[in-house]
Amino acid sequence: MLEALALGLSFLLVFTAVLDAWRYLIPNWLVGLYLLLYLLLPFLQPVDWPMALLVGMVTLFAGFGLFAMRIIGGGDAKLLAVAALWAGPPAILHLLMLSGVFGGVLAIALLLVRFVLSYLPLSRLPRLLMVREPIPYGVAIAGALGWLLHMHRLPGFMF
Repeated sequence: MLEALALGLSFLLVFTAVLDAWRYLIPNWLVGLYLLLYLLLPFLQPVDWPMALLVGMVTLFAGFGLFAMRIIGGGDAKLLAVAALWAGPPAILHLLMLSGVFGGVLAIALLLVRFVLSYLPLSRLPRLLMVREPIPYGVAIAGALGWLLHMHRLPGFMF
């Protein structure tokens, strides 16, 4: 059953990354699915869910602060909070570090690709590849949580 949960989480992460890259959107219902999946975890494996909830709430408030300063989008703030819930205290620092690294790599790659494409005579590009568009940071957050899941660093999946 734990494998099915990991597979479901993996599917959600890929779907979230693709949706954010394509539409710059992380809908509330998608964040709700992450929460619903997490509710199954304590029944399958022992996890310190009260502390994980605290980590998620602190991250949500910090994310709202970043959103208010227009540093990240609202969907990114909610996704980061639910990812922090999954990471809990044991993996929150790894999640934040990997999100930063993956976000930096994504930003540099997109800046390079956008620069090259700006000199080509292309009439229509996806929004992701257009100059002066924001970086879809949900891609980096989903990638970081997926990395931790598949490297067995998330609580409940450390085997």
